[in-house]
Amino acid sequence: MGFTHWAPDPEYGLMSKKSLIDGIVYEINHAFANSNTFFFILTYIAITFGAIVGPGLALSLYGGDLAEGETVKPWMKPIIRLNAWAFDRFNFDNKSVAESSLSKALENRLYFDHYYDMAMLKLVAGFSDKSAETDKNVVDGVIKKIESGTQSISKVVRSMTTGSARDYILMVSVGALAIFFLMWGVA
Repeated sequence: MGFTHWAPDPEYGLMSKKSLIDGIVYEINHAFANSNTFFFILTYIAITFGAIVGPGLALSLYGGDLAEGETVKPWMKPIIRLNAWAFDRFNFDNKSVAESSLSKALENRLYFDHYYDMAMLKLVAGFSDKSAETDKNVVDGVIKKIESGTQSISKVVRSMTTGSARDYILMVSVGALAIFFLMWGVA
């Protein structure tokens, strides 16, 4: 037996003969009036621990009277009196629990932040260092080679330029004649 019928079963859908309320009532009957003795006993043990033992333990561990000058609403006074009674009656000393390594671990959120920060420092910082090194040595090296190559080519081209219009017209004429003779010779 597991979680049962009303959610996935087509009989309990929105447009079916059985309604959502029928499904909820079925689940409540299944949980609180189970025909299987083991599950019936297990249900009420869980309810007892959840409703009585848990709050009772919390009252005896952390309970007590209000501090001087503190007030509560009238409906809360009986709960505060019960709280003070349970604390005075059982007077459980929780200093050993409060100072335990489990308490320290829980206070530090089970050290998730610490280990996360360490992992980020090792992984992310290490990866970023390697990326920066690659950028410096490879990418910047390629860019510097391209830069020095273009500067060398520009020096050669600059040495061929004179600034005189006659030289440029002569070069264009020689180039046009060369193209003409190449095309005439090919045909």
